[in-house]
Amino acid sequence: MAHAPLFGIFALSFLILLGSEAPTNVAAWAMSFFLVLLAGTIDEWHQNSVSGRASDVHDILTDLLGGVGAILLARWANEAPLRLAAGIRLLTLLFLVLAAWGWYSYDAEPWLLPWLTT
Repeated sequence: MAHAPLFGIFALSFLILLGSEAPTNVAAWAMSFFLVLLAGTIDEWHQNSVSGRASDVHDILTDLLGGVGAILLARWANEAPLRLAAGIRLLTLLFLVLAAWGWYSYDAEPWLLPWLTT
């Protein structure tokens, strides 16, 4: 589950690199999402070559959940005026989704990446 916050930070970093208007720009969201997906896929490809590690689609989906959550939080943080109740609901929803995903994927059979299986 450490993937989610790490890739959330990646998504926020990508938004910052894309400019000050990025959190309100849908094209910047899509670009940040794509970059998180690309980084997650490269990370899984690398893990496949490390002894004792395995590549798994669950990890890529966890990366994407963290990235999407961070993008949504950035969008909320740029609202004017800032609505605290909406932010608390968003954080609660993100927590519940990540907790449910972590509970499901903890004991789930790995979904191996098809291009990496031998």
